[in-house]
Amino acid sequence: MVLSVLLLGAGVLFTGAVAAEESTLEGMEGNGTEADPYVITDVEELQAMNEDRYGHYVLSGDISAEETAAWGRGTGFKPVGDQSSPFHGSLDGKNHTIEGLTIDRATAGDVGLFGVIEGSVHHLQFEAADIHGGNDAGVIAGENFGEISSVYAVGTVEGSRTGGLVGVMIGGRIEDSGADVTVTGDGYAGGVVGSLRNGEVVSVYATGDVEGSDAGGLAGQVSRQGGELRLAYATGDVRGDRIAGSLNGRNYGPTSLVFATGEVTGGETSGLVGRNDADYIQNHGTVTYGYWDVDTTGQTATDSYDDIGVPLTNEEITGAESKDNLDGFNFEHFWVATDDYPVFDWQVEDVSVTVTEPSVQEGHQTDVTVTLTLDDGSTVTASETADYETDDLAAVDAGVVEAHEQGTTEITATVAGHSDTAKLEITEPPNIELEDASLEALAVVNGTESEATATYANDGGPGGHTAELTVDGETIATERVWLGADDETMVTFEWTPDGDAGTEYDVAVDETDLGTLTVVDAETVSLESLSAPDQISPGTPYEVTVDLATDRDEPVRTSVSYEFGTEHSVTESVVIEPSDSTVGFEHVHDATPGVSLPHTVALEGETFETISEVVEPPTFEITDVDVPEEVPIDETFELAVSVENTGDLDGTQSIAVEGADAELANEELTVGTNTTETVSATVTESVAGDYEYTVSSADDERTVSVAIEGDDDGSESSATENSDGSDGVPGFGPIAALVTLSLVAPLVRR
Repeated sequence: MVLSVLLLGAGVLFTGAVAAEESTLEGMEGNGTEADPYVITDVEELQAMNEDRYGHYVLSGDISAEETAAWGRGTGFKPVGDQSSPFHGSLDGKNHTIEGLTIDRATAGDVGLFGVIEGSVHHLQFEAADIHGGNDAGVIAGENFGEISSVYAVGTVEGSRTGGLVGVMIGGRIEDSGADVTVTGDGYAGGVVGSLRNGEVVSVYATGDVEGSDAGGLAGQVSRQGGELRLAYATGDVRGDRIAGSLNGRNYGPTSLVFATGEVTGGETSGLVGRNDADYIQNHGTVTYGYWDVDTTGQTATDSYDDIGVPLTNEEITGAESKDNLDGFNFEHFWVATDDYPVFDWQVEDVSVTVTEPSVQEGHQTDVTVTLTLDDGSTVTASETADYETDDLAAVDAGVVEAHEQGTTEITATVAGHSDTAKLEITEPPNIELEDASLEALAVVNGTESEATATYANDGGPGGHTAELTVDGETIATERVWLGADDETMVTFEWTPDGDAGTEYDVAVDETDLGTLTVVDAETVSLESLSAPDQISPGTPYEVTVDLATDRDEPVRTSVSYEFGTEHSVTESVVIEPSDSTVGFEHVHDATPGVSLPHTVALEGETFETISEVVEPPTFEITDVDVPEEVPIDETFELAVSVENTGDLDGTQSIAVEGADAELANEELTVGTNTTETVSATVTESVAGDYEYTVSSADDERTVSVAIEGDDDGSESSATENSDGSDGVPGFGPIAALVTLSLVAPLVRR
């Protein structure tokens, strides 16, 4: 609720917001009992927990708390409960999220959603929390005497004694919870708890970076007063100005079943516990079944007071090896081995299974990928460590599937009670054999590319083969080919010998001998003639032919260069047979009629040239379509078409005759330049009416009409009036009309 006071007469404007902490519980659903808790729907109702610190609360959905950054002149949300009046009630988040909670009270103690809590918080998540306090600051609470379970927080915490979830534990318990919180503190600082004086912290993890005076990845201090830390891990980097450890900064109490991996830097540092201190009667803290990653922490030594923790390499603490090396860890009930570091079984929320190749040949292998979705939304694979089930068609070991028999099998992976299944098709293995291979020519002009071809056939299941070309026993080219069942394919290898004339090479494909390739001089081949059409037209294909000869007794491969016009050229490798060879170059040009187009061919120093004149292309004009005006029904009549080629070249085009519903005839017609040809078609119509016929070439078209007269069933049809193709007779549609219309003969040249 916003209260505004506007004093216009005084020229002064006062505005202010009624503090959110003054909100009332009135209007909220529920009465605050365990049986009927208050239902929180927004951040102001969240703040209203201060009004009944013995009440019980639940979230109805996610809460947007970004506006708290502007509350209280920037001090933000006011922590619920304090040392004189702690929060004794309960908050059940129902797995909903509070996003953007902001508190900026740098001079105050006991800072967090709760200042001091002796009640309980369960099933709650935080995103983008921003907490600044003095002594004892955490996202959940500054001081905790209560029960905290199944909570997860992301954000930042700054203060003197700071933790990702709780500043200081005076008693109570934190369980099955995690934090990805960047923690900064002047005193004790930890990824989950700043100082664990009393109470239990069990089955928790921290992934955020920590910086403080006495800093640990999970706890800044585990105190002599009765605090206990067990079943925990930390992965964030740690910097301690005075003392730093990858798990705990200063350790007085019992710590067990833990590991840590973050980089450790600062003053007094060691692998797992920065300093394992003694109490007033010199009883040191203990670490049982504690491990750290020497590769990632940068620490190889333990605390100077005692031999605390076991250093392991990254390979030893991850994957399947973690189950062998983390003595004391129960991988049946609490821990889950992954392809990376272990996680808690309660963190696993979903399992997904995929196979790299959904279809694989019998006797072959493929990989399985098992992906775990964790409580914080991140993923990690457990392909090597998952439990697998399948039938006798296949076997799975450490994420590798061995296909034993043909058929369809299912692969099921189970991790932490969650399972997923993927199907795998096991097919017949391929049987790919080299059917034929040859060199295109046994001689090649120096500097010219040589070519070999190989044909493969597969009479087995789909599969691949690597074709290999060897020269003098050395592999110079490979080609991977894929063939379906009962398939065949050809592979072409190209290779340029670098030897001088007279050099011989033994060539083989897949160890099948193709013969000896000889390098020859350019003088062994020659140009004999060049020919091109005297006249060519734009857009019309034409061919230039070259006659070649060789004095060798075997085919010779060489290169021929062809230029047409002044801007276009190609170079092709050709094979010249001992009996001479003719090579054709097909070309289409767009030169302007009236110009001369030169064609030039060069072979090993010889050059031939010829000229083609560019003229107008063939143009087919429909000069006349002769049909009778009237024709009796069912009588065959002739449709005669006259076509004149007005272009400068002979040409061939399709001449088509179309009725209202379909094409009646289509024939290719060749007409010489300045010549007229006549073709005809015979047509019979079985329904009376007016009909139109369109005759067309590529360049022209003409339409004529014919009246079909006589008695059919008493009705008439007009082909031009009935656009739907109907013949006008009840029950006749386009198909019926086609049946009654027949072309007795194709177009016939007269």
